[in-house]
Amino acid sequence: MVLESAGIAGSKWVEHEMAIARSRRLGLVGVHLPGGVPLAQVRSPCRIEVRRSELRGKAPDWRLESIAARRVVGEIKALHGKALLHRRRVLHRAMSVALHLCGARDVRAVAGGVLEAKPGAASTPTYAILLTPRLPELPDFHAVSMHAGSATGVVVGPCAFFEPARRARLDWLANKSDIHYRDEAELLPVAREIAAGNL
Repeated sequence: MVLESAGIAGSKWVEHEMAIARSRRLGLVGVHLPGGVPLAQVRSPCRIEVRRSELRGKAPDWRLESIAARRVVGEIKALHGKALLHRRRVLHRAMSVALHLCGARDVRAVAGGVLEAKPGAASTPTYAILLTPRLPELPDFHAVSMHAGSATGVVVGPCAFFEPARRARLDWLANKSDIHYRDEAELLPVAREIAAGNL
């Protein structure tokens, strides 16, 4: 989230923070304040307008009225939810296409947002794949585990930016649950491994 205020134009710190968000494949929501500068990096549907009548005090020490604060927070949550659903659909579609292109068989969506696929060779195991638009967590591994049965479980999400402590916890969880996890940028290599029965 970025506050589009009157003084935001040319702020190196804001530019740096937005660059980090983009590099981590995060979207931007703009909260546009009266007299603020709309940023080109914020798409219009992701901009929330705040009216002067919704603010107490004087700039730069404005405070949102409580009703306005609930509205703004509600709109941010709604935009975030829509973005997650859209990203989940994009990931599912991309993985399905990649699996088909790589020669996997019987690719289908099943309950709980899990994709099932079989390698090209008939005698190899089924895979249960959960794609998440956010950092993988315990519930993702649990969902795959509950669905997988004898299938090989795979969780795919944005894993590239884990700090070392979180990566160590996820490595431990993957080892204990016998479920693989991979970064969303590796969809095609994952699809190749699944199609070959090598994951």
